[in-house]
Amino acid sequence: MGTDEHFGKTDMTDEQFYLEEMQKMNNQMINMQRELNRALMESRRMQEELKQNEELRIALEVSEKAGKAKMDFMSRMSHDLRTPMNVIMGLTAATLDEADHPEAVRENMAHIRSASDYMLGLINDILDMDNTEKDAVILKSEPYSYNEFL
Repeated sequence: MGTDEHFGKTDMTDEQFYLEEMQKMNNQMINMQRELNRALMESRRMQEELKQNEELRIALEVSEKAGKAKMDFMSRMSHDLRTPMNVIMGLTAATLDEADHPEAVRENMAHIRSASDYMLGLINDILDMDNTEKDAVILKSEPYSYNEFL
């Protein structure tokens, strides 16, 4: 075997040369496999990150919609709460001015009672909705009369 035959190595047999070359190629393949594994792990990490980002985007969208719905609700509720309160305040002032007219006082008191009941119903509904969001509502199956329901 001459020097040109195995890239300048003269004291190796053909078998040794090929074994050494195979070992080099094997090492290169192992290194390539490691790089592929790293790339695969990075790809999986990136896929998981993309999935988490999408989940976060969806959660943000849901949260924004819920926030808008809550603001719309509060806007409407503030009007609905102020109206009976204004009735109560106005009729109370009028009743104080008409203290010597018992029929007017009785009529105003009836309107005040009605507005108060309406307002209490609204407040109870708001509190019930809040408890529903917190899963704090307990439903009970009980018989009732139709007239009580109305």
